[in-house]
Amino acid sequence: MRRFLAASFCVLSASALLVVAGTPTLDGDITDGTYGASVADQNTRTGFGDNENELNQMFVDSDATNVYIGITGNIADNNAFHLWIDTNPNEVPGGVLATDDGSCPQLVRPVIQAMLSGTQFDDFFEPEYGLSVSVGKFPGQSDTLLVFAADLLDLDTNVNTILGVGAVDTGNGLLTGDSGVQIAIDNSNTAGVVGFDPNNPAPDPNEINSATTGIEIAIPKALLGISTPQDISLAAFITNNAQDTGGPGAVCPDPNDPNLLIPQEAGPCGRFGFASNQSLPGLAGFDNIATFTPGGCFRVDFTAATGNQWVLVTLP
Repeated sequence: MRRFLAASFCVLSASALLVVAGTPTLDGDITDGTYGASVADQNTRTGFGDNENELNQMFVDSDATNVYIGITGNIADNNAFHLWIDTNPNEVPGGVLATDDGSCPQLVRPVIQAMLSGTQFDDFFEPEYGLSVSVGKFPGQSDTLLVFAADLLDLDTNVNTILGVGAVDTGNGLLTGDSGVQIAIDNSNTAGVVGFDPNNPAPDPNEINSATTGIEIAIPKALLGISTPQDISLAAFITNNAQDTGGPGAVCPDPNDPNLLIPQEAGPCGRFGFASNQSLPGLAGFDNIATFTPGGCFRVDFTAATGNQWVLVTLP
């Protein structure tokens, strides 16, 4: 069951982690020697499928042109990976996503971003950009090959950049668009965190350190409007890709009474969303956050978990 914790708006003193300056090869092999130490480690075993949907460690790098983010783990069919980027860190209080414009189809936003409307971030984190990578066997793309569609939404202007479509396990980060963004997904990981156990939710270091492949991203600094050296904050999360329409009779627990089931309100275009327990930084022992829709039974609220679900880094 979800817990809701009161937010505390105290002044935060956080030291940014300095990342190394380098140029990784975008192939989904994260720990190939280019990156420095991880900037965030998982503290919760996965409730979305061992070796299917897990985030183990985050690595950050940069060169004169790009910011590179590598995350070891997996992302399975019918799920989505989200990376939120705060290019102006330490704002108070934490931001709340307002990404549902009430239309169907959404006028500018991907539906998965609209589904996350109402998400509450921790204090001092108010992202300017949301990168979503929706994975599946999409009609018109491939009925057999696992592919992904990626978008970069400017959360201040609500202008969306369609980054294009790529395929999983290609060994490169090439997308169909010409945005300059590269995304490589290597789903071969069979190590990392294991399945969630409520009696033993925390992984040991050998689990998280054992994963070496996953999601690798290069984003041009010009696309984020940043220069270096500069501090940025990052947060990663896994949900489903909101293709489920739920159907009649969908219910979820009443937030005020977990023994009471109430009708689940559908989100944009009649979609239903399901949130995992895989974020980086981690959720400190939470199981899956459960069903979410804007204004529905649940919304994603990172203040409910212990610690900050964002990491501050300094790009050289």
